[in-house]
Amino acid sequence: MTMTVGEYKVLADKGLVIWDDTCNELGLKHFLFHGTCLGMYRDGVYIKNDDVDVGVLCSDDDFLNLIEKLKEKGFVELACASTFGDDVICMKFDILNRYHPSELKFLKTFDTVTYKGRVYNVPHPVEDYLELHYGDYGDWRVPISNAPSTLVPSGVYESMEHMWLCEKRT
Repeated sequence: MTMTVGEYKVLADKGLVIWDDTCNELGLKHFLFHGTCLGMYRDGVYIKNDDVDVGVLCSDDDFLNLIEKLKEKGFVELACASTFGDDVICMKFDILNRYHPSELKFLKTFDTVTYKGRVYNVPHPVEDYLELHYGDYGDWRVPISNAPSTLVPSGVYESMEHMWLCEKRT
C-alpha cells in the first residue's frame, strides 16, 4: 500500500528534523541535496513522491557515527519497506558524504532555505548547482515529472547510505 500525501509529508518532516538535530549535535556540516534541495528551493516543499536527499561533509568515521546515531533515533537500513507489511509506512533518506567532482565547488559555502521555521543549508550558489543537475531537462524552475539529475549515473556516489524512517500506520 502506498503512502498518502499527508503520511509522506509527516514522515519526511519528522526524519528531516531528526537528521538535522543529529548533525547539529555531532557538529557536522550538512545540507539538502539533489531533489530535496530543488523542491525546497523552488517550491518550498518536497517534490511529490521523491525520497529525501541530504548530504554531510565529514570524515568516514564521523559518517559512520552519524549513521549509528540515526539508527538509535529510529532510522533503519532496509532494501524494501515491504518487510514490515501494509500497516507500516517508510520514508527513504539518501545520505551522502562523497560527491561528484563537479559538485565540490558548490559545497565550500552554503545558501539557505527555510522550511517550517528551520533553516537548512543548500549548495552555493544554489541556482548554479540546480542548473548543473537539472538544466539538461530545460528550465529547472519549471516542474517536470521524472527528471533525474543529469550528474547521477549509476555508481557516481560511492558513499551513500540508504536509510528509512518507518512508522506504524495510524
